[in-house]
Amino acid sequence: MDFIGTFYHQLDDKNRIRIPAKFRSEMADGYVITRGNGGCLDVYPTAKFEQLKQKFKTVPQSNLVAQAVVKKITSSVQIPEEDKQGRFVLRNDLRALAGINKNVVFIGVLDRVEIWDEDKWNSFMSDETNQSFDEAYQSLEQFGI
Repeated sequence: MDFIGTFYHQLDDKNRIRIPAKFRSEMADGYVITRGNGGCLDVYPTAKFEQLKQKFKTVPQSNLVAQAVVKKITSSVQIPEEDKQGRFVLRNDLRALAGINKNVVFIGVLDRVEIWDEDKWNSFMSDETNQSFDEAYQSLEQFGI
């Protein structure tokens, strides 16, 4: 199954949250939260993150720019511990990285889920004019889309 859709949630008073039910079945064997790009957090099923780690291992240490990205991603990993209700505490450093205060948006991006601060997500979506979206959409042609 691929992850698709948008779901709005809130952190509770103890900074707990749960993965939306629509995404949970694909994460039954566990999941990893880490720094994403564009100001969000990435959530990978454990098996997918293991594949990503193998790819990270192929990045030469001499490629300092790529190694810096690998370090930032792998050092930010959180393996959530859920309570009986499926909630977990989102670590303070990850909340700060994503600018998350209270309202969050989970979006499915095929092989992963992204967690966004709601205001950042709304800004990201509204920054796109129809013309710039259409131009960006055309860039997908190079991938056969």
